[in-house]
Amino acid sequence: MGSAIRPSRPHRWPGNAPVQGYQCLAPANVGALPVGLQCAELCGSCAAEQAAGLAVSCRPMPTYIALLRAVNVGGTGKLPMAELRAMCEAAGFEDVRTYIASGNVLFRTAMTAKRAQAALEQRLAAYAGKPVGVIVRTPAEMARALAAQPFVGAAPNRAVLIFLDAPPPADALAAVKHRNGEQIALGEREIYVHYGEGMADSKLVIPAAKVGTARNLNTVAKLIEMAGG
Repeated sequence: MGSAIRPSRPHRWPGNAPVQGYQCLAPANVGALPVGLQCAELCGSCAAEQAAGLAVSCRPMPTYIALLRAVNVGGTGKLPMAELRAMCEAAGFEDVRTYIASGNVLFRTAMTAKRAQAALEQRLAAYAGKPVGVIVRTPAEMARALAAQPFVGAAPNRAVLIFLDAPPPADALAAVKHRNGEQIALGEREIYVHYGEGMADSKLVIPAAKVGTARNLNTVAKLIEMAGG
């Protein structure tokens, strides 16, 4: 039975055009298809595999949320979001969308989060002439981080999540300087800060945050919503 339904050619829909939505993992296709060749739903050979009780060769491409650490890149000034979308599309990302002008972009790709991060950082460095850091999260990871924020009842524009690539160091709180009433807590790969009186007059310095990027609760919630979370 397996030989009768063995995928032997790329999964395509009428018109011989690949349709976005699913990553084809059929043995005959893995490594042989260009990045981005997708199926909109279970295609014929995969549906047959499923009916036969075999492992299905198509899977949904994951959605990622990327946060730039800076939108003022090198001597180029503020990075236009249209340029950011173009970079993502050139990297092979699908369904690229940006949100406001602070360096937030959503996309789908068959790459892992680390590979997608590296691909985007490489293009940003070529554009800016210097490294530009990027933090990448899945919608589920971002939703979990938002749910864990400890400042119940805080004004969402006065509380931020600082996203990091790795867990915050053990001495992150001890190293804080110029604290004046701000509340700070540590998460999995986040630092939470509540600026009770607002950020304008705060002189707070968090050394561990230098390698991260901050978004307020409103922005985080909107990005999760846009990602379908």
